[in-house]
Formats: sequence, structure tokens, C-alpha cells
Amino acid sequence: MSPTTPATTITPTLRRRRGLTELAAVAAVDQACRRLRLPTVRAVLDEALTVAGKEQLSYQGFLA
Repeated sequence: MSPTTPATTITPTLRRRRGLTELAAVAAVDQACRRLRLPTVRAVLDEALTVAGKEQLSYQGFLA
């Protein structure tokens, strides 16, 4: 039997961004939303982050 590969892999981009400050992370998400043309996500992001923090959601829970 061959060893199983993990369900998810961490890309070099994710590995590199792990050390971002909060301000840099907010700026990166804002820029990504602009490039992807996601104005609604940009508009509700602060509220969604607040709710996720209160509900102690995991990263996947937040994205869902």
C-alpha cells in the first residue's frame, strides 16, 4: 500500500503569507476581492469576521 496524501496541501503562497500582520492580511483580502470583483464580500467582511470570532469558527467554517 502506498502512503496516502493529505486531503489538502499548503501552497507556497499560503506558506509565505502565514506571517502577515492583521493589517497586511486585511489589505491582502481587500485587494483579492477587488481583483476577483467580489464587492459584496468586501462589504460584509468586517461583520463576517466579527461573527466568526464570536462563534469560534474554524477557517473552513468561516469560509462556508
